[in-house]
Amino acid sequence: MKRATDVIAGIDRRPDSNGCIAGLRRVAAALITLGSVWAVRVDAASFVAVTPLEGVDAFSGVALSADGSTVVGSQLNRNRVNPAFLWTRADGFRNLDELGPTFRADGVSGDGSRIVGSLDGEPVVWDRDGSLISLALPDGGTSGGSALGVSDDGRYAVGRAHDGGIVEDFVIQPGGGVITVERPREVPVRWSIADGAVVALTQISGAALDVSNDGVAVGNVEWLVYPGGELGLRWDPENGPQYLPGAMPGGQPPFAYSALSISADGRTIVGLTPSPQLPTSGPLESIQTYLWEGEPAPGDTLSAADLVLLDFPGYPTSFTTGVKAISSDGSTIVGAYYRDVDVAFTPRPFIWTRDGGFQDLEFLLNALGISTTDWIVNGALDVSADGRTIIGTGRARNAAGRLSDTVWIAVIPEPSTALLLGAGLSMLSISTQGCRAERRRALDA
Repeated sequence: MKRATDVIAGIDRRPDSNGCIAGLRRVAAALITLGSVWAVRVDAASFVAVTPLEGVDAFSGVALSADGSTVVGSQLNRNRVNPAFLWTRADGFRNLDELGPTFRADGVSGDGSRIVGSLDGEPVVWDRDGSLISLALPDGGTSGGSALGVSDDGRYAVGRAHDGGIVEDFVIQPGGGVITVERPREVPVRWSIADGAVVALTQISGAALDVSNDGVAVGNVEWLVYPGGELGLRWDPENGPQYLPGAMPGGQPPFAYSALSISADGRTIVGLTPSPQLPTSGPLESIQTYLWEGEPAPGDTLSAADLVLLDFPGYPTSFTTGVKAISSDGSTIVGAYYRDVDVAFTPRPFIWTRDGGFQDLEFLLNALGISTTDWIVNGALDVSADGRTIIGTGRARNAAGRLSDTVWIAVIPEPSTALLLGAGLSMLSISTQGCRAERRRALDA
């Protein structure tokens, strides 16, 4: 990887016919200020496959512990066997065979010691010391559910469970006509693991996806006025269920589409919301990542004044972005975004921090000397408490040279330093391309 001093030396050897090179020198010289920190921390960057590069179609429930030491999830294999898996820095990858093939892992506590999910279609908590806890269903529930998330301190779990209700679906028959099909209603729930208490957050179908250390839960519920649609929900014991506000002018639609992750202190929530049309998005609906931060007040909907849309300046962002997780302290967000220049809307991983803003994660890794030549790097899924360890999915070449689906784990230097470095290299690349274009125009004239 080139240092900024090497870049400047190369620039100084170029003829400066239009004054553009002087600007390049200033941009590159700014990178020198990062020299000592960069030299110390760049060796911490890494990017490796977590799962074996064979026999897997996709993954579900992939989660990272807050300390960055443990990854859990479930594989979706062609043979319809979906084993849960565990990866740790100390021992690497293995299948979680202890509970059999019907165990699905969906969440992990901050230190990696407690895993939540489902066994035979019922919600459970499995501690890595070998103990298994079956989680209760709400009053009236008979069967069915899953634990989908757990607080960093391991005290609370959230997910979905049958509450005894029934949902009616209208199904169009192949030969015409409509019939009504009933299914058990599964609603968002929160469990207190120590005493086994369960709370149904609402009586609307949906799922709770994440929970803070003080028991504040977030998730999604069905939008009853729009079949197939979802709304983001926040719940705490004092205020009960509250919807996340949308970002559309005039309030149409008035709510966010999802609430996907919450900080450990319960103050910061991230998700997706319909938003005003982006300039590059064309006729399709614009969906953007939001950050909501504040204290709830009584009412059905949280304050729209506390909602902020994340901006991706300098990137040709298309009509949709997709946040997936927020760090424990609320300072780092990861997910996927789509660029207008990408073919077939290929998702790309991003990282956003309060100090450094938005950055394409793959570009950042490349800038730190990590090659992704043999990879198709898709969206990021989860992030550690300090924002330095990130997981996601993609495709990598196996020993036979074929692309295979896998989960990856990346480690970057201190976020503020790495993002500043990536931004500087991006500016240098853009400036270099601009100078080349100006020189070509001058030669043509």
